[in-house]
Amino acid sequence: MDIDQDTTETVLLPAHRTALRAESLPPHLPVAAIRLHREVRRRMHELELAADHGRDPWLARELRRATAGLRELLAGHLPLHGTRCPLCRTRWGRAAPWPCHVWRTTHDLLDT
Repeated sequence: MDIDQDTTETVLLPAHRTALRAESLPPHLPVAAIRLHREVRRRMHELELAADHGRDPWLARELRRATAGLRELLAGHLPLHGTRCPLCRTRWGRAAPWPCHVWRTTHDLLDT
């Protein structure tokens, strides 16, 4: 197998396949949380478009891999039921409110 050949593929768990779509959010989340989700989705889409239209194939491949990994990470931290992150915990062991620190940090880093 050629080392330059890209054999990676996005592997989202079945429950998270639609996790970054607007309709996957619980309808009772606060408006600020929905806005953050929308902004992260928009920026991820922009990065994927940049990868598709880039001139450097290596950079485009790496950008696609990075966005796929970030999408997988974010999907795991999305509340499919309720308003709390399924993976993050507070210091008392309770599920952390969503958007959790993973989503907030991603939003801050992508919004620069």
